[in-house]
Amino acid sequence: MGELHFEEIGLLGQMKIEVIDTEGFKFDASVFPAVLSECLVTGVIQWRCTPPIGSIVRVDGKGLNPGCQYLALAWGATLGTDAPELVFLQANRWALARLSLPKVLGRTSQMVHVTLSALDAMANIDFDNEPEQRRSQPIAPHLLSSTVGLALSEMSSQLLLRLSWQAVLSANELKAEIFPLG
Repeated sequence: MGELHFEEIGLLGQMKIEVIDTEGFKFDASVFPAVLSECLVTGVIQWRCTPPIGSIVRVDGKGLNPGCQYLALAWGATLGTDAPELVFLQANRWALARLSLPKVLGRTSQMVHVTLSALDAMANIDFDNEPEQRRSQPIAPHLLSSTVGLALSEMSSQLLLRLSWQAVLSANELKAEIFPLG
């Protein structure tokens, strides 16, 4: 199966996920939102690995505000599958992770970047066109040994929304499913 080209779909604001595993290998994905609503978030994810892995992500919930919708999609996209190529998404397998989101919550920035470093146990949020808004926060020890999806979602939620992702999961009764393409 050849490289998947979702860039041509032209869906809502594309997100990027980048992960460097504990062995120093870099993996990245593009996430293309298709539906962003208060009770349903769906999108297409393409992991660039060998072989490339494409999936459809569906997250059901209730009362999701716009910022939570993008984070719910990123959380669902990083749950992974049983594919051995996605082992870097598992607990204790990531060293650095970065989530790039399109303009959210009325920010003037074009993109919002949340970067986690397991090495120095710090999370940073950066806004394009708003460097003065950069913030850092320590990563809780239990997140350093969690999956990359949980760590990215929790720290992104804390830095961007100033909410715990666990509280968002509970309050919105989120359930995620991933369906392989092809």
